[in-house]
This record gives sequence, C-alpha cells and structure tokens, in this order.
Amino acid sequence: MAVRVQQGIVSQDPMALYIQAILKKNTVNVEGAYERLRSSLDSFDQAPISTIHSFCYSVLTRFPFETGHVLTAQIIPDVEVVLNSLAEDFWRSYISQQHSYVVAAAIELELTPQRLVQFWKRVLSQHGLKMEHELSKEVAEQQIKEALGKLKVLEREWVRILEDLYKWFEQNKNFLKKEWGDGEKISLIFDIVGRAVMGEAFTPQAIKLLAELRPEKIVGAVDKRFKAKTTPVPESLKFVQYVVESQYQLGRGLYIISLAYLKERLPEFKERSGILVYDDLLLRVAEALEGDRGKDLIRQLRGIYKAALVDEFQDTDPLQYEVLKRIFEPAKGSLERYLILIGDPKQSIYSFRGADVFTYLKAAKQVSKVFTLTRNWRSTPDLLRAINTLFGTHSNPFVFPEIGYLPIFAGDPGSKRRLVISGSGEEPGLEIWFYKGEDEKPLTKSEARARIYEHVASEVTRLLNSGASIDHTPISAGHIAILVRENQQAKRMQKVLSRYNVPSVLHTTESVFSYT
Repeated sequence: MAVRVQQGIVSQDPMALYIQAILKKNTVNVEGAYERLRSSLDSFDQAPISTIHSFCYSVLTRFPFETGHVLTAQIIPDVEVVLNSLAEDFWRSYISQQHSYVVAAAIELELTPQRLVQFWKRVLSQHGLKMEHELSKEVAEQQIKEALGKLKVLEREWVRILEDLYKWFEQNKNFLKKEWGDGEKISLIFDIVGRAVMGEAFTPQAIKLLAELRPEKIVGAVDKRFKAKTTPVPESLKFVQYVVESQYQLGRGLYIISLAYLKERLPEFKERSGILVYDDLLLRVAEALEGDRGKDLIRQLRGIYKAALVDEFQDTDPLQYEVLKRIFEPAKGSLERYLILIGDPKQSIYSFRGADVFTYLKAAKQVSKVFTLTRNWRSTPDLLRAINTLFGTHSNPFVFPEIGYLPIFAGDPGSKRRLVISGSGEEPGLEIWFYKGEDEKPLTKSEARARIYEHVASEVTRLLNSGASIDHTPISAGHIAILVRENQQAKRMQKVLSRYNVPSVLHTTESVFSYT
C-alpha cells in the first residue's frame, strides 16, 4: 500500500482509496507521507502488545522507585490459592471456636471454606468497594450476640414448648399425617425439641425441618384444606420462627465478619509470603499514579507511550479504565497522545471478573469521537439480514437504552458464498429451534439440553449426508462449528456426536491432562 501511495497507483482497495483521499484532501507531500507509512510498517512489530496486568507489571518493574514495588515479589496468577488457605484458617480459628448455634448456622447456610472463597473472589473483583457501617465487623458481632440471646431465651422454654407441641399434634394428627406422611417427620420434630431440652444445639438438618414448621406455613395449609377440622396453632410454636430467623441472622453476621477477616489477613499473608496476585499489579499502579510521585511517573510513561489501543474494552473494569485514562487520555484538542477504546457492550461477558458494562458506557460519553463499524466481512448477507430483523424490531433489545442496535451490512454484499443442499436449494441464513414438552408444558433444563444435543447431532449428520456444499465445495465435519457456554457442555456434545459417528475436535482452554 505504501508503494502504491508513493507511485500514485490507483487501487480499488477500500483502505488505499481512503488513504489516497486523505492525501488529496490535505495536500500532504506524498513522498513524506510514503516515508511515514514505510517507517510505521517497518516498526509495527515493535509495538508492545500486553494485557492490562502485564502492562502494569512492566510499569512496576521499570519504575520501582516511583511505584514502591519490591522487585523480589513473586507473582502468582490466581488469588484462589491464597484464599483457600485463609478460608480454612477462618473456619479453624473463628467459626469452629463459636457457640454450637453459630457453627450449625454456618453449616446450614453452606458457609463452607469453598463457598467463602467464591464469595471473597466476587468481592475482591469489585475494586474500591467500601463497607458501610451496617456491614461493619462491630455491627455483625452485635447481630450474632442478639441472635444467640434469642436462642438462649428459648432454652428456658423448651419443656413448655414440648408439652404444647405434643398436645397440638395429638389434636391434629389426622391432618398432619396427610400433610407429612406416616409420622416420621413428626417424630423427628419431637426428637429435635427433646434434644434442645437436653441442652444440645440445632443441627443443620434440624433447622431445615423446623423451617417447614413455621406457623404461617402451617396456618396456610390448614386454611386451605382442614380449617374446620383443626385447632389453632399454639402460641409457643412461634419458637420456630425465632430459631430460623436467628440462624439466618447468625449466618449474615458470619459473612460480614469474614470480610473484615479478609481485609485484615489478606495483605498480611501476601506480605509475609512475598507474593502478589494479578490484581495487586493493577492496584499498585493505580495507587502510584495517585501518590506523591504520581505526576513524575505519568510524565515518564507519556514519554515512552504516545498511544494506547485497548481491545475488548467492554470487559474492562472501572479501575482499569481509570489507570488507562490517567496515563493516556489526551488534553482537550491535543494530538500528543491517543487513547483508542475498541469494544462492543453487547459482548460484555466477564462480569464475574469485575468487568462492568457501565464503564464502557461512561467512557463512550467522555471520549472526543465515537466511530461505529457497520460493515461485517465475516458473515453472509443472509445471516446479517436475519440478525438485523431479530434485533432491529425491538425498541430496546439490550435492556439499557444506551446500548442500541444499529443495522449491520455485509462488507461484500455480492458474496456468492452460500450453503446449498443438493435438491433443496439454499439453506436459510438463520434458523431458530423451539422446544416444547408433552401437552405444551415447558421442558426442564436437563430435558431441554438432552434434546438439543440430539437435535444438533442429527442436524450435523443430515448436512454431511445431504450433498451440501459451500462455493461448490462439499462440506465436511471440519466446516461445522458448535458453540457452547461451558466446557462440560462441549464434552457432552462430543459424546453425542461420537454416537452418531461424526468426528469432532474439542477446542478448550482446559489442560489436556484434565480429561479422563
């Protein structure tokens, strides 16, 4: 292209036409423009390509004085390794040392070390998240104290509660047998209260059973079927509500206290072990940019980097955007620096990692210019027309008004690439399958998945055996791609294809050693 520009050769290449139009419009010296293009082409491969985390790592290691980075720190890719150790320690050093009611609540609410790790990861992905006062450790400890107080008050009433329950069950045993079966559940309830009389704490299984005995559930069932045949629910049965509410109050307090524990222990653990996780790289650069040496650091970075192109920007979180903006955002009207953000909010898929589509929407309002790509060079005109019809008929297809839908046009509208089946002509650009159960009832997820696997495998087999072709080339299994959301779905799909004798290759991010 640079040679064509230099020699003035007219080309029908859209990019060449674009560049030639710019040169003509601005009366730029063609020879000088050629040299710039040639120089850019020669140095193109020298442009650093990195993730935001590796970019931050290079900033820390290149400017340890300005950032306060310890060069001997070991970088580990996943914070989960650290969190697993802390979660086990939290259980061992805190939860297991609490009153048996607290331990039972933790088990009932499945506050296992594994669940804690997932909860903590979610919180850590939200950079800059601050705890409100009502979520403080002190408030949580007070809530746990109050919940334990309620349960201990009940301890003095167990004998009376047991007597009232026995009397009420005897009066309504016919109703209860129909509602709860052969009386096994009733026996379990008496066993629970009897153990409480003896001073034992509620087990997680006991709490689940007691939840079914809440007065409003019993009254609801009585009113519906046996209102005239039953006596009123005894007042003492309200103890069930106290137990269930107290257990959830205990669990909520534990979650909050676990956050306070994490906030205190995670930095200590990492400092003692001499390790950093990926998000630490980002946080430390952000802190350095805001610190006393921040202006000097920004000046030096701008001396190295003149522009940043951020691909898949829709998967950026607020902190990442702030770091990029502090370093690269040009002054108004300035051409010294460029921050080019490339993305599509409709493709935002990493919210579980902290990605925030609102970061994209905020940036779209702040940038000086917005360009929209409306030509698609990868898909057939038929498919693009179908997609335009699907999304273009809805006034707000992506919930948020800021994320609109603009029609997409084929880069090559005259493309003859078509899927053609011998004897039946061209296949439609897009086909949607609907599934219904027997008697028009909706399918369960597992039923729908099983039916989809079979349908897809059957359709692939049909295409392979139909004499179908693309550009007069007979299609083979290698022409067909099946997209899924999860690795497990891909494995299941591959098994079904194998049953249909269709060869397939699995493309996944998992290690080959994870397969059996």
